[in-house]
Order: sequence, then C-alpha cells, then structure tokens
Amino acid sequence: MSRGSHEVSRRRFLAGATAVAGTAAIGRALPLGPATADAAHRNHRRGRSGVPEPVASIVTRWAADPFALGSYSFIGLGGSNADRRALAAPVSDGSPHPKGNRLFLAGEATSAEYASTVHGAYLSGRRAARDLLDASGGDAEVVVVGAGVAGLAAARALADAGVSVTVLEGRDRIGGRVVTDRSLGVPLDLGASWIHGPIDNPIKALADAANVATRPTHWSDVAVHDTDGALLDDAHVEGLYRRYDRLMAAVADQQESRERDTSLGTAIEELTPRFATDETQRREMNFAVNTEIEQEYAADVDELSLYWFDAGGAFAGPDVLMPETGYDWLPRRLAHGLDVRLGATVRAIDFSGGAVAVTTGSDVIRGTHAVITLPLGVLQSGTVTITPPLPPRHQRALAHLGMGLLDKCYLRFPRVFWDRDVEVIAYVSAEKGHWCEWLNLYATTGEPILLGFNGATYARELEPRSDTEIIAEAMTVLGTMFS
Repeated sequence: MSRGSHEVSRRRFLAGATAVAGTAAIGRALPLGPATADAAHRNHRRGRSGVPEPVASIVTRWAADPFALGSYSFIGLGGSNADRRALAAPVSDGSPHPKGNRLFLAGEATSAEYASTVHGAYLSGRRAARDLLDASGGDAEVVVVGAGVAGLAAARALADAGVSVTVLEGRDRIGGRVVTDRSLGVPLDLGASWIHGPIDNPIKALADAANVATRPTHWSDVAVHDTDGALLDDAHVEGLYRRYDRLMAAVADQQESRERDTSLGTAIEELTPRFATDETQRREMNFAVNTEIEQEYAADVDELSLYWFDAGGAFAGPDVLMPETGYDWLPRRLAHGLDVRLGATVRAIDFSGGAVAVTTGSDVIRGTHAVITLPLGVLQSGTVTITPPLPPRHQRALAHLGMGLLDKCYLRFPRVFWDRDVEVIAYVSAEKGHWCEWLNLYATTGEPILLGFNGATYARELEPRSDTEIIAEAMTVLGTMFS
C-alpha cells in the first residue's frame, strides 16, 4: 500500500553529538588547517584565464571521522518514519515497570519530525531528558554519552531539573558535528551551518537570546552554468526547474499510488524519460536531482525510500546563516556549567543489574540512567558494545535507516572572480553530482571564499584522496565555469 501523504523536505545539514571508540585523530579524519596554493596545486594545470589559485582551503571528511562515520541520517528502502520513533523509545533493563527504563536515545536520527537538523537534535535531547525524568521521578544520576547538541541539550535540561549529570565526549572538544573553523580568517562551519526555518525554531530563539546575528540564504538566487561552463539564461534555467518540478509531481503521485515501496531512484529512472527527452535535458535533470535531493538528504536516490525519503516537518522561513559567529556558540552556551569530560572515548555501556556502567579507555562511570547520543553511523558500526543488546525494534530501525554523507570544500582566493552578488553558483556536470553546487560566501562575509558541496557516492569517492587531488578537481570545474 502507499505511504500516504508526503511532507515538506528542506535543505538540511548535519547536527549531533558523539563520544565513541576510535583511534584516528580528528585532525587526520577531518583536516582543519589551511593548505597553500603551492602545496595544493603543484601538479594542476595552469592557464585558467581569470581564475587565480586559492591561497587557503579546508576539506572535510565526515565519513572518515570515527566519531561520526557520516554526516546525517536518511530513511532507506524498507524503512519508514516509524523507525525513527522506534530508535527514540526508552530501553528497559527488563523490569515491566516504567522505572525500569535505563537507556534513552537522542540525536537527529531519532527525530521523526526534524531529522538531520540541529533543531531536531536539540529537541530530541530535551525529549530524552523528559522521558528520563518521568521514569526516575528526578531521582537519578545520569551519564550522557556525547557532547554534541543532542547530548548537551539533554544534560542541560536534566541539570536544570536538579539531576546529577556527567557528560562523556570522545573528542577533545564539544559540539560533535557542530564545529566552526576560523583558519581562513572568518568563522566557517564544517558541519551544521544553517538554522533551517527560523520562525518558532528553538535554535533561533537561543540565537536571539545570545545576540547572534543571522542572515538568510536565498537558494533561488542561483547562476547555473552548463557542462561547457557557459552561463545559462533565465529562460533556460526556468525551463530546467519546471521539468524537475513536473518530475517531482509525478514522484509524489507514485508515493500515493504505488503498491509497494521502492527506491526513489527507481521511480525517477522510470519517470525521467517523460520530462527529459535528449542528452542535454537528461544531464540537467541529473543536476537538479543531485542538488535538490541527493545533497539535501546526503544520499543517492537509489538509497532513499520512495515512500518516506521526505518524511518530517519543517519550521517556516528561509534558512539563515550566522556569518559573524559560526555555529559553535550553541554547544558552548548549552555546556556552560556542566560536567563535561573530554577525551573520554566510550567503549562499552552496560545497563544490566538495575544500573548503568559506561566504560571509557581508562575509567568506568556509573549511574542510574544513561542518555546515548551516538550518531547513527556509530551505533550501526558496533564500535560501542551495549549490554544487553538493544531490543529488536531498535535493531530493525538501525537496519532501515542510513547514514548519509555531505562534505564541504572551502576555498579562499586572493580576489573575487565570480559574480559577487549571486548567492549560489551551480554547474551541470557531465557526470552526476561532480561539484554541482557552490555557495558564494563573499555575499555573507565580504571575503573571497567559495564553498563547494559534494554528497553521497561522489563524496565517498573523494574522501580517500588527498587535499591536493580534491582541490585540483574543484579548480578544474571553477576553471571551466570562469575561464
């Protein structure tokens, strides 16, 4: 049977928290330092008229980060939004009484309403805190695993209720997948970047209380370049997106009428010939599908459930950036006054015997209850041993949900060589998903910086490569568009 009505999708970025077993240093898994143009491009071809070499760069590798193992979650084939709710369910130590609930899971993957967003992580942490307080009556000693937004939100709510809380974080910093880098001269977010829909959004309320300035991103302010680099005129771009809109209307019909779920990619493959009749239109449709879906959900359309890929809600209003501060003000604000132990890499969680024991590399921290905010990819990896194992409904949820990947490449140049007023620069690549979307950060920071996105399969292909190789590919695309 069909899934029923589908809900609003929105551009999203990762948010979450983690404290997990792993040996790779974050500097190796997620390089933060700038790379000079000479180091980055010794072997790259020269002579791109009008396109200077970058003077500094940042390349992220979220799949290689052992504390994340990806960017944010998606609903895969065979899954549904019920899996997110199942993952959020408290876990009992075997007692039939509600007070037997010992483990409480939080994080963006547990949010059926706002998955893959910072506010989803935040609200899930507060939900876990409420569930724990209901189960314990407030008489509890709590261990929170992970000092990202979900974990800190839970710890903040519990501490404010008078509960004893210890937060364990495997990294040498708080924030999880919220991390701001300032090595290029301005705050640049390597993970979460936007407050998605500021109206009634709790993160916007916290930002206002902290006097954090925001600036909207206008995704429709886009300049699209064809495969040869030529700028497409407005009429052509409007026609491209009209075809895409008709395709997605047909996809919505399939969500309602198809008897069995299939991958979104299967539905798109079947429907595309109706809306893209030649090679140019097929390339342009691939471009639209990649930038509008695959980069939003951090997954290939072949990985996404047709019925459920866009499940969830959204707050109203445009996405807003925080160009003056970056996003790391949020974990700092939530963590103020909390007992947060950094470098506490969690290896095992035992909730048998009517209590909780959390083992790190050097210690065992005991409590009556635990809030687990490990990212979905880490939970799926089994690098943290949970005893007894999570119940079958949680295991099914872990099997049905996927951990997506969206990586970023920041390039700082000696000068602006692109249209300084347009906010989004897009490229119809010959191969689907290759450097198709760029954000003009000069428009928000006044600095000559471009941000390139890559998601899903292509991002996974790039991650093992060196910064030199990745930046060279990015520069080839920029050279095609602006030479």
